[in-house]
Amino acid sequence: MKTVGHAVAGFALLVSQTTQAGNITHHLKGITALQYRTSFTIAGQQCVIDRAKWNTALQSVANQSTKLRLISNQQWLVEAREASKDEFQTYAFMPTLKLTVIAVEVKAACAGTLDVSLTAAGADLELWRESRAVRGDPDSFTTTMVRAGEEIMQQFLNDWTDENGL
Repeated sequence: MKTVGHAVAGFALLVSQTTQAGNITHHLKGITALQYRTSFTIAGQQCVIDRAKWNTALQSVANQSTKLRLISNQQWLVEAREASKDEFQTYAFMPTLKLTVIAVEVKAACAGTLDVSLTAAGADLELWRESRAVRGDPDSFTTTMVRAGEEIMQQFLNDWTDENGL
């Protein structure tokens, strides 16, 4: 019960921030590679996100860019381990696109938020942000959340392309 209470409180806070935040910053010029990772907070049994569908969809969008290299966290870990000392600096200071998914079961439906932010490595500096509230029935919630993830990832790529004059 305590976990659900914290998730609901976090959800309410994030929804209130979502309506205010929007896309607050753009500092994307010169970035050529970044890692991306997702964290999930799920309250309830009916609103689980299919992680395989989520990962496949995001990888599909990430693969669309030929100029910006988007590396999943799993791939980043492999590459960073295999990097030489000189190459490791590239990985250590790579910006991170953080996707935070919160889903809460509300009566017979699901509600959630998707908050995506790009942060500079080693600093508490936010370079880009977008948030979205998502709702739906349990049977379609994964599809709805995945679509929101694809749309925000595509928006990020569009903003990066615009800012880099490509």
